[in-house]
Amino acid sequence: MLRAAASEPFRPVPLPEQEWLLRGEPLRHVVTGLDRTPTALVVPDPRWFALHKRWLAEKPGRDSLKAPKDRRQAQTIWRWLEAMARYPVDPQFLKSLPNDLRAIAKRLSEEGANA
Repeated sequence: MLRAAASEPFRPVPLPEQEWLLRGEPLRHVVTGLDRTPTALVVPDPRWFALHKRWLAEKPGRDSLKAPKDRRQAQTIWRWLEAMARYPVDPQFLKSLPNDLRAIAKRLSEEGANA
């Protein structure tokens, strides 16, 4: 039988090109495995994750096989945000974005409206 770690003090460590994933409000949820063992998931704020994935898709020199997947992931998550009241894409959030990401947020919103 597998046992979960009693307590592991995880601390986020910024990695190059991933600092944006530490912003916002992480999504925390407990899920259970097929063996009914509970596991706590802590994942980045979906708004920041979508922006990061789209930024990666547009990054010069990005692996041409990964860029389409990054773009699809970003678009899918951005559309899901409409159903996630806890993560609004409102003027206050948009104003908090670095300039590099404001244009990306605008493109994601425009694509969602055209989908």
